[in-house]
Amino acid sequence: MKLISRIFVCTLTVAVLCSAAQVPTQEKAQPGARQVSADESRQVTDIARVTTATRKLELLTAFLAANPASLVRARLLTHVGVAISREQDPAVRVDLAEKFLALMSADRERTIASAILAEAYLKANRVDDAFQTIAVLPNPETLDLRLLVQLVAAGSEETRQRNLKHVMVCRKYGELAIRAIEADHRPGEMNAARWSDYKGKTLPTLYQSLGLLAMHAGQPADAMTHLQKAVELAPDDALNYAFLGAAANEEYTAASQKLKQMPGGTVRDALGQRTVELMNQVVDAYAHAVALSAGSAQEQNIRSQVVADLQNYYKFLHKGSLDGLQALIDKYRKK
Repeated sequence: MKLISRIFVCTLTVAVLCSAAQVPTQEKAQPGARQVSADESRQVTDIARVTTATRKLELLTAFLAANPASLVRARLLTHVGVAISREQDPAVRVDLAEKFLALMSADRERTIASAILAEAYLKANRVDDAFQTIAVLPNPETLDLRLLVQLVAAGSEETRQRNLKHVMVCRKYGELAIRAIEADHRPGEMNAARWSDYKGKTLPTLYQSLGLLAMHAGQPADAMTHLQKAVELAPDDALNYAFLGAAANEEYTAASQKLKQMPGGTVRDALGQRTVELMNQVVDAYAHAVALSAGSAQEQNIRSQVVADLQNYYKFLHKGSLDGLQALIDKYRKK
């Protein structure tokens, strides 16, 4: 362990000094050209050597006070930012991230430090603070993909708890994350195998979250579009079908109410046919949800939410009979 620590210290020291050495030769030769001093080099070594994020931040604060325009500033900010992100104590991590953000002077630095702070707030279950931290940034498109995904997950969970405060911004972040994944914008440090696994797990979850968020925004048709994509990407996820059925149910309810107020004619006939199609979609989605959740921890919760509507709509579509419903459910069970 001591050998690894010494290697790490040397690596960071060499890295930050090499970054300073990348200034063009002719510029370095000019009188008064800025170079890394011996004192700066010593402080870099000290920051690399200490093992706690708290101490690294203390030394960085002193370093920047004495050398605000240091050639190794960016490397040191990255090093200490990573250390803060790895802090295991949520309260300590938030405190360090808040202080770290206060040290930033340039817009790019503030964007990166704000992302570190937002993630710290999420780990500490301070969801509102996380969203407020990101809200002041001028360009959320530059945020790290994984932070966008975390924000969408946090906002979706808040929505499940009937807190709708972050619905609209979460939908925006979700669209940004999906766009990045589908454009194959792999984070630089993630290898191809990890990226493939990350995409496979994350993309259907994002579409599911966007469907849920759209429902709570009062847009069931939009929700159905997202949830159908989630079903396509993760056809064995019972929740995808449960949410899809719920969205179709909301769309059916709205259509049936509109139908009652319409005079007879071809337009009303078309809407009546649409309500039948929606009922069939509810039945199919809920039958999938019941079948796929069988034997799982989700089974009781899903059945309690969907079985009543499943049976009522099935009976309406089949002259008051439930004959064939169990066979439909069994058809969708995992083989």
